[in-house]
Amino acid sequence: MSRKNNVLFYTKEEAKKLIEQARIEKLVYIDTGVDEVVARYKDLPDIIVDIYDIFSFPELYVYDFLNGEQLLTTFGPFLNKCKPNVREDIIERLVGLQREEIKVKEYKLIDFEDLSEEDYFQEER
Repeated sequence: MSRKNNVLFYTKEEAKKLIEQARIEKLVYIDTGVDEVVARYKDLPDIIVDIYDIFSFPELYVYDFLNGEQLLTTFGPFLNKCKPNVREDIIERLVGLQREEIKVKEYKLIDFEDLSEEDYFQEER
């Protein structure tokens, strides 16, 4: 486990296992405009709020990791555009986090720049 700017990152081995299971556990690709990361779909509300609190990125662009479909964009810690099914999945926790009624849970990210086809996508060739 490594930590950059108070954000936890998966080790290379952990990241490889998570990506191998991407068809089982849904992953998302997040573009901050500065960095690109991969995360678990279920961690999205916490990531949206926490990343804004830490870095003040004005917008996040979130895509399905496997098919590249855009799922949502944010304006600060708030949803801007969002697929209805994604909104339904995350809105309750997201609002609780925005209102500070609940605390951000620990999550980890994969630094997208650390991913290489040789390391992570050999099985698909």
